[in-house]
Amino acid sequence: MAMNLSLDGVDLVRKRVEERLSTIRSEADEPPSYDDDIPPPTDDDAPPTTNASDEPQSPRKPWHRMPELVDVIMLRASEPWARLTVGDEELVPIRAGGNAVVMGPTGGRKTSLVASLAIEHARKTGPVVVMSSELPADEFAARAIGMQCDASWPDVLTGHVPLDDMRRRADLPRMFIADRKDATLAVLVEMICAAQEEYPGQLVLVVVDYVQIVASDKQDPRAKVSDVIQRIDDILRAHRCVGLLISQMSRTSSRAARNGEAIGSDSIDGGAESAAIERTASVTLSIGQSGPQREDGTCAVDLSIGKGRMSGGDKVVPMTYWGKTGRWRIAGKARSAAEVRAERQGQSTGKRVELHVHAIPSVLENSREPMSRRGVVSATGGRDEDVRAAVKILLEAARGEPMDVVEVGKRQHGAYKVWTRHRAELASVPIVPSVVHQGQP
Repeated sequence: MAMNLSLDGVDLVRKRVEERLSTIRSEADEPPSYDDDIPPPTDDDAPPTTNASDEPQSPRKPWHRMPELVDVIMLRASEPWARLTVGDEELVPIRAGGNAVVMGPTGGRKTSLVASLAIEHARKTGPVVVMSSELPADEFAARAIGMQCDASWPDVLTGHVPLDDMRRRADLPRMFIADRKDATLAVLVEMICAAQEEYPGQLVLVVVDYVQIVASDKQDPRAKVSDVIQRIDDILRAHRCVGLLISQMSRTSSRAARNGEAIGSDSIDGGAESAAIERTASVTLSIGQSGPQREDGTCAVDLSIGKGRMSGGDKVVPMTYWGKTGRWRIAGKARSAAEVRAERQGQSTGKRVELHVHAIPSVLENSREPMSRRGVVSATGGRDEDVRAAVKILLEAARGEPMDVVEVGKRQHGAYKVWTRHRAELASVPIVPSVVHQGQP
């Protein structure tokens, strides 16, 4: 009995020493080893083994330490980036896990632009998965086919495009489409997994048309959109894909986009839930002002890059759009929004001055007395600088015709009044032959 107690005591001491040594060596970040004076435990002495799942796991820390992020960066450094192209010209680059939100007014050709980007990615880069909550799959396919062979939607859908040509344009096996009731986030994940399994190593482009009608358990419309965008962002980052998300605009934002008022970074606020878009989007693309249709069926369209996390934003890209087929092309180099804004302001001023040039002669002809320039401003309701510029143009253009605008009478407060030649001659008021002086009241 005494011998057994002695052995039990040795075992207890041995166990405590081993625990202490293990603690010390772990703190020193050294592999554990046993001291020479304490023999390692035999199989009979070893404690019973346990499964790793039975041991308590350390919870994941909800933060990162800067040194460890270098390994994260290097782990993803070889991932391909999406180079979104239109007609082989790069529009924007997007890193895997990021997304581009495409906005535009109702009927503003958003789906056609996204289809153009998706077709080029599927042909040249990798798989495309399309979650089409709005368009049926065959109509989405018809638009994609038509823009490649200069045919309209109705031409494709009614079989007026040769069958061989349709099959050739639709030869995009890397494009997956789920439409209407099947267009759910769960199905989206299934398509991504299927595409990555079939095409390993290729970057998947995810198209969502459009975020406002994707199902969510949130009741408030704004909370719903925010929830959907956040969930899609989580999916893209978890599966290392790139997203193209179509977003509707509010009525106010639609008007501002159509009128060319919201360009560059001002276009970021165009989405129905701009806070969520700003938070998650790598790039925002906004379709803006369109020009008149030209003889060849094309029109000029502004495409604003509002936000560009990796490539810079606050830019406007001139685009060409074919209304019949839905085809897009880049028409020139991107310009800063400030430059475009200043140019348009000058054009707007020119148009206003031109209107006053046509209106002022009639105003003066109907006036019983000569008018000061301030009087002309008041009578036309125009801006002071616009009216003065118009009067100057009219004085310099005078050629002796009855409706010419002329300066008349005596200088008052350092300036002459103006009237039409016809009214001045009828009233026998002397006409001043000199050119108008700038800055006259």
